[in-house]
Amino acid sequence: SLLEKDLSAKLEGVFQDKFVVHALVKDTLSTLKESLQRPRVERPVCWLIIGPVNSGKSALVHRLQRDLGGDAERKVGAINELPLLVIEVPSRPTEPRLNLAIARALRMPVASEHESRRISDTILRNLIQRKVRMIVFVEMDHFEPLPEDEQTVVFDFIKNITNEGIVVVGVGTEDC
Repeated sequence: SLLEKDLSAKLEGVFQDKFVVHALVKDTLSTLKESLQRPRVERPVCWLIIGPVNSGKSALVHRLQRDLGGDAERKVGAINELPLLVIEVPSRPTEPRLNLAIARALRMPVASEHESRRISDTILRNLIQRKVRMIVFVEMDHFEPLPEDEQTVVFDFIKNITNEGIVVVGVGTEDC
Protein backbone atom coordinates (compact mmCIF):
# COMPACT_ATOMS: atom_id res chain seq x y z
CA SER A 1 0.00 0.00 0.00
CA LEU A 2 0.97 3.63 -0.36
CA LEU A 3 1.17 4.11 3.42
CA GLU A 4 3.61 1.19 3.78
CA LYS A 5 5.83 2.54 0.97
CA ASP A 6 5.85 6.01 2.56
CA LEU A 7 6.76 4.56 5.98
CA SER A 8 9.45 2.39 4.39
CA ALA A 9 11.00 5.42 2.66
CA LYS A 10 10.99 7.39 5.92
CA LEU A 11 12.61 4.56 7.85
CA GLU A 12 15.25 4.17 5.16
CA GLY A 13 16.13 7.84 5.60
CA VAL A 14 16.40 7.45 9.37
CA PHE A 15 18.93 4.63 9.10
CA GLN A 16 20.93 6.21 6.28
CA ASP A 17 24.54 7.16 7.05
CA LYS A 18 24.65 10.91 7.64
CA PHE A 19 28.41 11.15 8.13
CA VAL A 20 29.73 14.22 6.32
CA VAL A 21 33.22 13.70 4.97
CA HIS A 22 35.12 16.95 4.63
CA ALA A 23 38.78 17.23 3.60
CA LEU A 24 40.34 16.92 7.08
CA VAL A 25 38.22 13.88 7.96
CA LYS A 26 38.94 12.27 4.60
CA ASP A 27 42.68 12.82 5.07
CA THR A 28 42.58 11.48 8.64
CA LEU A 29 40.68 8.34 7.61
CA SER A 30 43.10 7.77 4.71
CA THR A 31 46.12 8.22 6.97
CA LEU A 32 44.75 5.78 9.55
CA LYS A 33 43.93 3.19 6.90
CA GLU A 34 47.35 3.60 5.27
CA SER A 35 49.04 2.96 8.62
CA LEU A 36 47.51 -0.52 8.53
CA GLN A 37 49.33 -1.29 5.29
CA ARG A 38 52.79 -1.10 6.87
CA PRO A 39 54.51 -4.42 7.49
CA ARG A 40 53.83 -5.76 10.97
CA VAL A 41 57.57 -6.17 11.61
CA GLU A 42 58.04 -2.40 11.80
CA ARG A 43 57.10 -0.39 14.88
CA PRO A 44 53.84 1.23 13.86
CA VAL A 45 53.12 4.90 13.80
CA CYS A 46 50.71 5.77 16.59
CA TRP A 47 48.14 8.52 16.40
CA LEU A 48 46.47 10.90 18.81
CA ILE A 49 43.23 12.51 17.64
CA ILE A 50 42.44 15.52 19.79
CA GLY A 51 39.47 17.83 19.57
CA PRO A 52 36.90 19.62 21.67
CA VAL A 53 33.73 17.92 22.88
CA ASN A 54 31.21 17.35 20.04
CA SER A 55 33.78 17.91 17.31
CA GLY A 56 33.13 14.59 15.57
CA LYS A 57 35.88 12.41 17.04
CA SER A 58 33.50 9.57 17.89
CA ALA A 59 31.84 9.83 14.49
CA LEU A 60 35.28 9.52 12.89
CA VAL A 61 35.99 6.37 14.93
CA HIS A 62 32.58 4.89 13.99
CA ARG A 63 33.27 5.63 10.32
CA LEU A 64 36.68 3.98 10.57
CA GLN A 65 35.04 0.99 12.22
CA ARG A 66 32.46 0.78 9.46
CA ASP A 67 35.06 1.15 6.70
CA LEU A 68 37.24 -1.59 8.22
CA GLY A 69 34.39 -4.00 8.73
CA GLY A 70 33.17 -2.88 12.13
CA ASP A 71 33.92 -5.09 15.08
CA ALA A 72 32.86 -8.07 13.04
CA GLU A 73 35.09 -11.07 13.28
CA ARG A 74 36.30 -12.76 10.12
CA LYS A 75 36.66 -16.51 10.29
CA VAL A 76 40.00 -17.55 8.77
CA GLY A 77 40.65 -21.24 9.33
CA ALA A 78 40.24 -21.89 13.05
CA ILE A 79 40.96 -18.27 13.98
CA ASN A 80 38.40 -15.50 14.31
CA GLU A 81 40.25 -12.41 13.09
CA LEU A 82 39.33 -9.06 14.58
CA PRO A 83 41.36 -6.39 12.73
CA LEU A 84 40.12 -3.35 14.69
CA LEU A 85 39.38 -3.01 18.39
CA VAL A 86 37.76 0.09 19.85
CA ILE A 87 38.32 0.34 23.60
CA GLU A 88 36.47 2.76 25.84
CA VAL A 89 39.15 3.79 28.35
CA PRO A 90 37.68 3.21 31.79
CA SER A 91 37.63 6.04 34.30
CA ARG A 92 40.74 5.73 36.47
CA PRO A 93 42.36 3.33 33.97
CA THR A 94 44.71 1.22 36.07
CA GLU A 95 46.46 -1.65 34.33
CA PRO A 96 43.92 -4.24 35.58
CA ARG A 97 40.96 -2.10 34.47
CA LEU A 98 42.51 -1.50 31.04
CA ASN A 99 43.31 -5.23 30.76
CA LEU A 100 39.68 -6.01 31.56
CA ALA A 101 38.41 -3.58 28.89
CA ILE A 102 40.71 -5.08 26.24
CA ALA A 103 39.93 -8.67 27.30
CA ARG A 104 36.19 -7.99 27.02
CA ALA A 105 36.65 -6.41 23.58
CA LEU A 106 38.54 -9.55 22.56
CA ARG A 107 35.66 -11.60 23.99
CA MET A 108 38.03 -13.36 26.38
CA PRO A 109 36.40 -15.10 29.35
CA VAL A 110 37.55 -12.71 32.09
CA ALA A 111 34.90 -12.00 34.68
CA SER A 112 36.47 -9.44 36.97
CA GLU A 113 39.14 -6.81 37.38
CA HIS A 114 40.85 -9.09 39.91
CA GLU A 115 41.19 -11.84 37.29
CA SER A 116 42.60 -9.34 34.79
CA ARG A 117 45.57 -8.34 36.95
CA ARG A 118 48.05 -10.78 35.48
CA ILE A 119 46.81 -11.42 31.96
CA SER A 120 48.83 -8.85 30.01
CA ASP A 121 50.81 -11.59 28.25
CA THR A 122 47.62 -13.52 27.44
CA ILE A 123 46.07 -10.36 26.02
CA LEU A 124 49.12 -9.73 23.84
CA ARG A 125 49.00 -13.34 22.55
CA ASN A 126 45.28 -12.94 21.80
CA LEU A 127 45.87 -9.68 19.95
CA ILE A 128 48.45 -11.40 17.75
CA GLN A 129 46.42 -14.57 17.27
CA ARG A 130 43.27 -12.63 16.37
CA LYS A 131 45.32 -10.53 13.90
CA VAL A 132 44.35 -7.23 15.50
CA ARG A 133 45.98 -4.51 13.39
CA MET A 134 44.69 -1.40 15.21
CA ILE A 135 43.41 -0.51 18.66
CA VAL A 136 41.56 2.76 19.15
CA PHE A 137 41.46 4.00 22.75
CA VAL A 138 38.54 6.40 23.17
CA GLU A 139 38.48 8.87 26.12
CA MET A 140 42.26 9.18 26.46
CA ASP A 141 41.73 12.11 28.82
CA HIS A 142 40.87 9.54 31.51
CA PHE A 143 44.64 8.93 31.78
CA GLU A 144 45.38 12.54 32.72
CA PRO A 145 44.44 12.48 36.44
CA LEU A 146 46.43 9.29 37.14
CA PRO A 147 49.56 9.57 39.27
CA GLU A 148 52.72 9.44 37.18
CA ASP A 149 53.74 5.95 38.38
CA GLU A 150 50.33 4.51 37.37
CA GLN A 151 50.51 6.30 34.01
CA THR A 152 53.93 4.74 33.42
CA VAL A 153 52.62 1.20 34.05
CA VAL A 154 49.65 1.67 31.74
CA PHE A 155 51.63 3.35 28.97
CA ASP A 156 54.31 0.64 29.16
CA PHE A 157 51.56 -1.90 28.51
CA ILE A 158 50.35 0.16 25.52
CA LYS A 159 53.97 0.36 24.30
CA ASN A 160 54.14 -3.44 24.46
CA ILE A 161 51.11 -3.55 22.18
CA THR A 162 52.93 -1.41 19.63
CA ASN A 163 55.96 -3.72 19.92
CA GLU A 164 53.71 -6.34 18.33
CA GLY A 165 53.19 -4.12 15.29
CA ILE A 166 49.70 -3.03 16.28
CA VAL A 167 48.76 0.56 15.47
CA VAL A 168 47.48 2.44 18.52
CA VAL A 169 45.16 5.42 18.11
CA GLY A 170 44.22 7.59 21.07
CA VAL A 171 41.12 9.78 20.92
CA GLY A 172 40.33 12.52 23.41
CA THR A 173 39.96 16.17 24.25
CA GLU A 174 42.74 18.70 24.75
CA ASP A 175 43.00 17.48 28.39
CA CYS A 176 44.72 14.29 27.31
